[in-house]
Amino acid sequence: MSVKRRTFSALGLGGLCLGQVTHAVTPVRCTMSASVVALKVVDAKGEPVKGAQLTLRRLSTGATLPFAGPMGDQGDYKLLEDADLPDLRAEGEDFEVRLQKEARSRVLRLRIGKDVQRCHIRLLQGEARVTL
Repeated sequence: MSVKRRTFSALGLGGLCLGQVTHAVTPVRCTMSASVVALKVVDAKGEPVKGAQLTLRRLSTGATLPFAGPMGDQGDYKLLEDADLPDLRAEGEDFEVRLQKEARSRVLRLRIGKDVQRCHIRLLQGEARVTL
């Protein structure tokens, strides 16, 4: 692995160079694993809720995003995945999630963004397990 080096000059009065600082810049290596942000939806007894209707809305624009859908039949619902990274700000964005099944409903606010290396999506604020 090669390491790039950058040199920065410290300038004084009249543009005189007073010194230089050189430090190594380590390249970021992303893993090949894929990440998703998903909700685990359960009822009051802790049992998985199957067949819930979900709406995901980006609060900064008011745009409703396409719902990725359930992940199997254990109450897991995918919201966003690594493929959505280009559309997210690194510091994260706020989303409103509306869940509904029959007469039960719930509205959540989540903050979703990028990991430290900016390689994968992650839940920054909010609960990943929801009782409906």
